[in-house]
Amino acid sequence: MALGGRARAIGNRALGLVTTERRLRRPRYRPAAALLAIAVGVLTWLGASSGDPWMLFVACWVASPLIVAHLRPPPLQELSVSWSGRTRAVVGEQVHQDLEVTNTSRRSLGACTLTLHLDGYADLRLAVPPLAPGERAGVRLVRTARHRSWADGQLIVLTTCVPFGMIKRTRSLVLPVTAFVHPARRGPLDEAARGGEGGDHPAGNPARTGFEVHSTRRFRPGDSLRQVHWRSTARAGRLIVIEPERTVNHRLALLVTGEAARKDWEEMIARAASTAVNAAEQGREVMVWADDPRVRPLRSTHPVDLLDWFSMLLAPRPASPEAVAECARWVGRGGDVVLAGTGPLRTPPWPAPDADLLGAVGCRLSFLRGTPEEDTAPLQALDDLQALDDPHKIRDPYEIRDPYETRREAPEP
Repeated sequence: MALGGRARAIGNRALGLVTTERRLRRPRYRPAAALLAIAVGVLTWLGASSGDPWMLFVACWVASPLIVAHLRPPPLQELSVSWSGRTRAVVGEQVHQDLEVTNTSRRSLGACTLTLHLDGYADLRLAVPPLAPGERAGVRLVRTARHRSWADGQLIVLTTCVPFGMIKRTRSLVLPVTAFVHPARRGPLDEAARGGEGGDHPAGNPARTGFEVHSTRRFRPGDSLRQVHWRSTARAGRLIVIEPERTVNHRLALLVTGEAARKDWEEMIARAASTAVNAAEQGREVMVWADDPRVRPLRSTHPVDLLDWFSMLLAPRPASPEAVAECARWVGRGGDVVLAGTGPLRTPPWPAPDADLLGAVGCRLSFLRGTPEEDTAPLQALDDLQALDDPHKIRDPYEIRDPYETRREAPEP
């Protein structure tokens, strides 16, 4: 039976399901051991002072449990722990995990306590029954993911006070498991997730870049002279351009900034993750960026990779304008750059992007915060993020600079 237990433990180690680190902590004597030691000392002193050998014999008999507990510790180092279950979950989701404990030593092991600690889940304390050599005990656990996290190992602590309950011994093990708790799904930033609305966007940069003709319209600042339809221009007496069919840019760059200590931080992370995942599910290429030592910029079209990235996010530093410019160049014309953060729109932690660069690239800039009511609609040219507090400081996107006339024009539906 002991051989079978060892064979199972070797097989589990080969599969990477058991702990590879073994560490025994220094034993701690409990109050009962201290009281027993005091009683032994008193009996020994009485026997020596009175010359009574029976008193010394009683002192030795009383000290025998403490001596046995010290010289013959339980075989905690020979206890094998294996674990299996899902390594990815969403906040609030219940997952099933299987735990098995095997006694691989040639000695019996008394009852002990097993504590499981995994980031993102509540700690669990389990009572392990006495195990004979080669015997095993298993249990199926139902655990609920409590908060967003990433763990590179599960801590297991074994504690026992056998024999006689006088010395407490503890062994710590680290199970080589990489576990993720993904943020909950929340309402994404709609326009960035869908890839933008049809038609043109304010700032004089057309969003339609296809080869098929869609319609004609009046000239707007930013239009190329190659788009001018000269026959229609001659008939109308003003510049008319051809509007091609819209080609959706499949790139989305999402920069995460803000203060992790704010109450709306986790809600903002959940909305940002949902925005990135929705875009990836629609076939768009997504880049996520944060100035965080735990993560690196990631470009992916797989939702699981993006969710893993958001699970590892800890406390990013404020994003720089250079990072915004790099993301704008990457998404290109018609792409989306989303700044996800917390707090009012001011610097820091919000960066001040280069309005001229965004206008030249032709990408859309959006702001995502903890609630949809705080989001800012896509903009393409900002003199400064602080200008959002004063709408008169924002460059007017509908100002027409026509060579024949200058007047205001309402946006086309």
